[in-house]
Amino acid sequence: MNDIKLAGVIQAKNYDPLCNVLRVLRQLTDVLIVIDDNSDVPLEKTPEIDVLLTLRKNDKQFYDLTNGYLMHFLAWQNKCDWLMIMDDDFLLSSHLQSRSKIDSLIESARLAGCDMVRAELRDLWGCYRYFRNDGTWGVKAHYLLQRVWFGDRGITLRNLHADRLHRPWFHDAEPRVLYVQHPNRVYHTGCITPSSRQRRVANYKVWDPDNSLQADYSYMLDDSTLHVEPVPDGDVSEFWPSYHLTTKQSAC
Repeated sequence: MNDIKLAGVIQAKNYDPLCNVLRVLRQLTDVLIVIDDNSDVPLEKTPEIDVLLTLRKNDKQFYDLTNGYLMHFLAWQNKCDWLMIMDDDFLLSSHLQSRSKIDSLIESARLAGCDMVRAELRDLWGCYRYFRNDGTWGVKAHYLLQRVWFGDRGITLRNLHADRLHRPWFHDAEPRVLYVQHPNRVYHTGCITPSSRQRRVANYKVWDPDNSLQADYSYMLDDSTLHVEPVPDGDVSEFWPSYHLTTKQSAC
């Protein structure tokens, strides 16, 4: 797998360092690319960031699809073969905390003729010990790894439409996806408390007023079918002590 050059990429709006995502991507990838999408205070370039693109716009919308194109272009410009895509409120399961495991997933995707690796995504609920696993929450996934397509011969970028959040950015052909489950899991911290969920819905009303990224955000506030399950021992807490310290006072 030494022939694979991997870019770690994140599109951030008001980057939150709580989950140490920049540090994680720096450790697991060869090139760290950050797109700062119109943050209230622009993100400053630090030694760990190789490429920082700061976007300044007059509106407050979040340009998810455009940022996806830019990610692929910047990775291609830096001669990278694959992307590892994270949000600032993501935690990787312990199984994904090594480059060898990431390389193994890429190799599995290549052997299967796949362009992407889609990992199971679960929302931490109440604290780091539990995740929600009912309804929509129990089928979420994240396109963690994507082959850099920008230099593909003959692409035209036609007929692309982001009809839901986290849709893959890809060329005309339908990409083939390798779906992996736990222990290859991504944990999301952005909905961990009621106030964070309310804030998230309010933000999306500003960032996505036309619901072009996702048809409905109201499910984030619906607890009528709530079912939580325990996070496997060591999957989060032992590998994320800073996050553990900030959440240990919670009810669970």
